[in-house]
Amino acid sequence: GQITTVGNGRYVRRCERDLGDFVGRTDARGQWSLSVRMPRNKAFCHASHGNHLLRIQAEVVGPGGVRQRTVRRLPVARSLLRIAAYPEAGRLVRGVPQRVYLQAARPDGTPVRAAFQVRVPPHGPKSRLHRVTTDAQGLAVLHLTPDKNVVHLDLSAKDDQGHVAERSLGLRSDGPRVLVRAEPGVVRAGRRIKVALHSPDGGGRVHVDLKQGAQTVHT
Repeated sequence: GQITTVGNGRYVRRCERDLGDFVGRTDARGQWSLSVRMPRNKAFCHASHGNHLLRIQAEVVGPGGVRQRTVRRLPVARSLLRIAAYPEAGRLVRGVPQRVYLQAARPDGTPVRAAFQVRVPPHGPKSRLHRVTTDAQGLAVLHLTPDKNVVHLDLSAKDDQGHVAERSLGLRSDGPRVLVRAEPGVVRAGRRIKVALHSPDGGGRVHVDLKQGAQTVHT
């Protein structure tokens, strides 16, 4: 049958760029292929983490004019290494020692072992360089005690294959001054969970509700 393919670089709403339309015909085994050179990154729209999305739309017209269509989306990245940082509580809590999880992965999400260098803050006399290495799940832990409403980090990482990624972040710490830490991080039915609260304000009264959905299971 005849095949029509359309390649789009689509990243955010109202941001789509056509890369071309291609027409061919399948062989006796029902196969057809083509090779397309991707444009440089400047041809694409901006996307978070420096990654973009290529949408491949293919349509096959078979005997009798029957049409079959499929769409596949592939990541287009500036680097084969993607890095990110996530505070353990979603955002930092000022004045409390806490963890920031560092993640290294391929653009498709596959975890990667990588060596991180993190400078906090990036400049000034208080700047410190932290070195950590991710595990098999692509995760490493950075320990911080924020003393400002925004903590700036300069991240750089290098994997075993020599791929390098760099990123600058500003993590906010101007939310509630209490950190809830649960061990383990993933709760299993019938198992015991340990919950610890951390706050820079000593001597305060603590009240904790454990809820499953809308139902309070323990106070």
